[in-house]
Amino acid sequence: MIIRTTTTSASESYLTRAPPSRHCAVETRRPRPAVQTRRSRGIQRIFAKPHHWLMLATTIAVILCGPAPVVADALASPTPNSSLRLISVPAIATEGTPFQVEVAITSPAAISKISVSFEFGAPVQSRSAFLKAISDETTSTPLQTIAADTVSANGDGSARARIAPTVLSSGEADNSTVVLSKPGVYPLRITLDTGDEPMPSITTFVIQPPAEIANPLAFAWIWPIYEPPPNSPNDPPDGLTASAGASGRLGRIASAAQGSPIPLSPYVVPETLAALGSLAESNNPIKATYNALISAGARHRIVDVPYAEVTADAWRVANSEAAAQFLAARSTLGVFGKQSPIGVQLPSGSQVSISSLQFLRDSFGARNLVLASGALAPPQMATTLKRPFRIGGVDGVRGAIIDPILGEDFEADGGPVLAAQQLIADLFVLYNDSPGNVSGVISMPVTTWAPSASLLAETLSRLTSATFVKPVDIGTFFDVVPDQGSGRSVFNLENPDATPSNSADGQYQSVIAARRDFASFTPMLTTPQDFSSLDRELLTSLDQGLIAAKEAVNYSASVTSSIETVLSSVQASRGQSIHITSRKARIPISIINTSDFSVRVRIQLESSRLRFPELMNSSQDVVVIDPKNSVTLETLVDTPSSGSFPLRVIVSSPDGSLLIDETTIQVESSAVNGVAIVLSVGSLAFLGIWWFASALRRRRSGKHVFSMGRRGTGPDVIESRRIELEDADPMVRSTRLALDERIRGNSHERRQ
Repeated sequence: MIIRTTTTSASESYLTRAPPSRHCAVETRRPRPAVQTRRSRGIQRIFAKPHHWLMLATTIAVILCGPAPVVADALASPTPNSSLRLISVPAIATEGTPFQVEVAITSPAAISKISVSFEFGAPVQSRSAFLKAISDETTSTPLQTIAADTVSANGDGSARARIAPTVLSSGEADNSTVVLSKPGVYPLRITLDTGDEPMPSITTFVIQPPAEIANPLAFAWIWPIYEPPPNSPNDPPDGLTASAGASGRLGRIASAAQGSPIPLSPYVVPETLAALGSLAESNNPIKATYNALISAGARHRIVDVPYAEVTADAWRVANSEAAAQFLAARSTLGVFGKQSPIGVQLPSGSQVSISSLQFLRDSFGARNLVLASGALAPPQMATTLKRPFRIGGVDGVRGAIIDPILGEDFEADGGPVLAAQQLIADLFVLYNDSPGNVSGVISMPVTTWAPSASLLAETLSRLTSATFVKPVDIGTFFDVVPDQGSGRSVFNLENPDATPSNSADGQYQSVIAARRDFASFTPMLTTPQDFSSLDRELLTSLDQGLIAAKEAVNYSASVTSSIETVLSSVQASRGQSIHITSRKARIPISIINTSDFSVRVRIQLESSRLRFPELMNSSQDVVVIDPKNSVTLETLVDTPSSGSFPLRVIVSSPDGSLLIDETTIQVESSAVNGVAIVLSVGSLAFLGIWWFASALRRRRSGKHVFSMGRRGTGPDVIESRRIELEDADPMVRSTRLALDERIRGNSHERRQ
């Protein structure tokens, strides 16, 4: 966890104005009567008396003249304050050599009235005593006070004062010598006296190291290289443009890192690096900064970071983004070559929980984590932790703490020399706390730190000459510094069960939804690189600064809008009505792409009656449509009968998760059903054959009866023939009736 704070300074401007006159002449003039309305007559009655006008004039005068002296006093330029600025002080004191200290003086007082004293205090024995010395809270008696040799005026209106006493380890002290009896850090308070109160002062330190240094203090210095993204992806990157110039904040840091004589650990936020690369294509000063940064990254081992400044606990809500963050980060940091990355991660944010650290361990193999001091429970932070430790509840992971005080050393007032010497003195105090033991500390200023070029140069130079400090990169730190002893090897987190703020849930969810749409949108593109900027916008949206300012939705909304613009450009033709005359026929399905990009879409057909024999999965197919073009899919359909059938056309992303368009086409079929035709023809054929057979039998039966009548008409013969005819064909009823009639006639004739 890294607690991000931003320190800003604002310079006040004062306007000098001549005090206005204390007497203001107010001219009053009675207004000319207007149209005599009821309201105007009322106003005239109010101001009809002279004392009414006097009261009005007095009120105006008080408003205009009353606060004038106060305003004048507030706007008047104040008397310039006196100040001191440390120009030079040796990094370490060497016995037998002059210890020259020089300060610059800014004061309205005459040179003859200025005096400067240099007060050497007793060596500090602990870090708490060191911090008290910085804040001028020490109550110990000074060892020695030396008055400045000379106070000389400069041509620019400032002055300088210096001393150069010889350093001794014993003997009598005077203005020409200073006695430092033992190794340690000696506060040196420099006070300016102009005869006015208060007297300005600054405190620096004289470092007297021991003659022999065993196991110097390992010092890992992490340099954050980061510029907050704009609040919206459509906003110009004005902050980065200004910061990356030759004299800008990032320009100074990149230049110093490129020429650093000691190992550093650049904390390069990939989002900033990618934005720098884009700006460098058309801006030469930014190109110089970018190249310097690439050169520095190739020389130093950089820290393994996500693409944006993302809090560790954000993964618990938007953990689907974690893989994309780290993959994009490593791809971007690949410009540094083999030095990227070193396997040390800095989970940032206001809170770090056990689950978030476990997530980094399990998902990305994190084994060495650098945490801010606020990550651990306060009782465990009574002393400075100078060795890695195990984290309670997170097995297999080592942690180290960023020392918060070392970062404050860079903010010391009084010039870059004072700040640089304060850092070196702080490191010696930490070394001298347990000399001879292998230990180390980590320093990292805030991500928006803005060191001057002279501060960086002074600090790097003093670190090079400090024999009690061994600068290392953060990876080497975990390699050479052993873990805490067995008695204090495990440390617990301050908030092991911390959860992300509920106020950020909506922003996280918008990012997750946009990522889901983008994941479905990407397979649609034949050239996904055309939309790589959308991926960067999604990655950037989780920046903790944007989340805190509730601006992350601007990025996710921009991604969603860009996707919708392309999707709305792909449409199926509407209002179609297709007529077919056969049972199987091909129908045209047209899809139009009016965008500037080639897209791949899935066309799905749905109908309760129609079938599609040639389409994959029985009802869908995937086609590619060129930009500003259309495609017509000739689809074979099988209609069950004649009639009108609605056909639903659905256009979606290849995986079907993004609905692009849908429409309904009416298919009109006049084809006759084949089964009905067969049944009808079969029925007609059966009836024709049956009637033909019946007619043939009737014809044959009639001829036989008449021939039998001519051969004989006896009753026995006729009856036998009747029985034969009835057995042969039931259709002989009429014939039988005729025979019966004939038999009755024959019987009647016999009786006669």
